[in-house]
Amino acid sequence: MKSLPLISSLLLLAVVCGCTRMKISTVYDPKATFTPWKSYAWMPEPAKEPEGIRSENPILDEYFRETMEQQLAAQGYLKKTVDMADFLIGYHASLTKGMSVQIMNSYYDYPGSQNRDYPRFAPTSGDTQVYEYSTGSLIIDLVDAKTRELEWRGSADARLDLRPSLKEKKAKIKEAVHKILGEFPPMPK
Repeated sequence: MKSLPLISSLLLLAVVCGCTRMKISTVYDPKATFTPWKSYAWMPEPAKEPEGIRSENPILDEYFRETMEQQLAAQGYLKKTVDMADFLIGYHASLTKGMSVQIMNSYYDYPGSQNRDYPRFAPTSGDTQVYEYSTGSLIIDLVDAKTRELEWRGSADARLDLRPSLKEKKAKIKEAVHKILGEFPPMPK
């Protein structure tokens, strides 16, 4: 019976970790025509060194670019130089730390429900669980190469473990790229 609080803690952690889904959203200019787009290029790097994935982890930057290029190739797009491309790709990535606090079973008022010692049962409430996590955000911008106007933006947000491994980060990047580009080009309404 002494392992009951430990089991409930592990169960809560499994539920919190297992319920994290990636949220995908896209917006685009309704007047834009995407059908003529056949080729892409990466936007030139901004003069100011960007913060985030590019400067902090060049391995993830390279993996992201490879994953994007593989997905775009699978969708039939060709990589070209900036002056020959139909659209340009820009992106932003960030990792934010957060905390979730769960207080379980503190709403009943009977012996054993408020972390009191009840003779026949282990305490069943008043357990406070703190779960630290990171939220990863990825934004992909597709810009018309001729007008330099933003035409389409896709984004993904997902909770990650507090200190995800490189393998976990790569898996989330791959999932995000596939889901975001799965929404491109947008279906006509």
